[in-house]
Amino acid sequence: QLLQEGVVQGFDLNTHSQNNFVIGAVGPLQFDVVKHRMKSEYNAETESLPANWSVLRWVHPDVEPATLTREVLPVGAMTATDRLKNTVILFSNTWSMGLFKDKHPEIALSDTPFRKELMAQA
Repeated sequence: QLLQEGVVQGFDLNTHSQNNFVIGAVGPLQFDVVKHRMKSEYNAETESLPANWSVLRWVHPDVEPATLTREVLPVGAMTATDRLKNTVILFSNTWSMGLFKDKHPEIALSDTPFRKELMAQA
């Protein structure tokens, strides 16, 4: 329900292990809201663990996710998918993202999901 309301966003990490779902938010206030609501509405305790990423960018849908290999991504970066199955890249910091963009200008990134209806008009 919190994901549907847009309080936070959920991402499935592209790993081979279990427990590969993370939530992301614009800032710490959103995590506090989730923690409070989980306790008050569902009587559920939560634990926050910091992730290794602080920057997320959506990948243009024309980019084949299989091309985003360990050799292409900067150290510490990882791919994931949002709830609509859009590919994202999680970067450790803005410098790492900038390095990626410099090395791979052919891979379009956005700080919001690409809207398919707008792409059809272009």
